[in-house]
Amino acid sequence: MVGRIGWQKDPELFAQVAELVTTKIDFTWVGDGDPAMKDRLLKAGVRVSGWISPEQVRRMVAASHLYVHTGAWEAAPISAIEAAALGTPVIARAIPAMSSLGYYTVNGSAQEIAESVDRFFTNANHRKFVLDKTEAVAQQHTVHEARRLLREAYDEAITTHLHRPGRRVERDSIEN
Repeated sequence: MVGRIGWQKDPELFAQVAELVTTKIDFTWVGDGDPAMKDRLLKAGVRVSGWISPEQVRRMVAASHLYVHTGAWEAAPISAIEAAALGTPVIARAIPAMSSLGYYTVNGSAQEIAESVDRFFTNANHRKFVLDKTEAVAQQHTVHEARRLLREAYDEAITTHLHRPGRRVERDSIEN
């Protein structure tokens, strides 16, 4: 998980997942934040990096075998999109934003997420499925695609505004 240790990222759920996973793997929270929540993560065996540079974050995420996203409420977390773009597979808590973006999601219980993490490391078919879903997200959410969609939205908004009934448009205002 990447980001500030706070309620929206649900560090308690992340700690529980770390405690329940049976596969021998290291869990890392990249970031820092609320001291009590940080302490809970540390007690669960999660390494907390503290605040590090964006380049260090990218290196850590790129070197990871899996990105587990436990956020409870977020619109479109940049950290998960960046993980996907770096080729790091993503398993995410099933919240509307993550599901709508196309990530592989698991219902919000720690046990179910932990089982999915274990399956990722022990079942080649499950690993391939998660990798394929993550790759699809990465291909959909590139800078080029975001620019294209934004341009389309602005073009549609401007066209709709300029051509609404009763609107008088001076030629000079269109050309400038």
